[in-house]
Amino acid sequence: MMSKRKWMGLATCAMSLLIVGCGGAGTNPTLPNLYRGGWTGSWASPSLNEASTITLTVLADGSFTGTMGRSGGQSGNFSGVINSQGRLTGAAGFPASGNYIIGGTVTLTNGTLTGSFAISYLGQQYLGTFSAAVGSGA
Repeated sequence: MMSKRKWMGLATCAMSLLIVGCGGAGTNPTLPNLYRGGWTGSWASPSLNEASTITLTVLADGSFTGTMGRSGGQSGNFSGVINSQGRLTGAAGFPASGNYIIGGTVTLTNGTLTGSFAISYLGQQYLGTFSAAVGSGA
């Protein structure tokens, strides 16, 4: 039979392991991204002379995938991340004409996701905007 002293020692050790094992998420917990969901809308860049459709699905961690259209019926895959402060970074690939590298900001107001961004394309930078409503996304 186990002595009371040994039993108390084992109980203390077990409680210590339980407390350490349930330490929580630390100081930087991962919060669900406020922009998560499916979005469908349009984008435009007057300086690039382009405007078309955009769809994206934002996951809880802020990563997204979708499509971005271009004039002439081109469509490319669009992916990246929107952080919890609304900073967007991503890329859209168009097989016939190359890639857009995109960086900007987004806001969510009354169920509409809007953003302004800069597109780097063929060594030049162009400004653009987009607006999307809750939709099916990508």
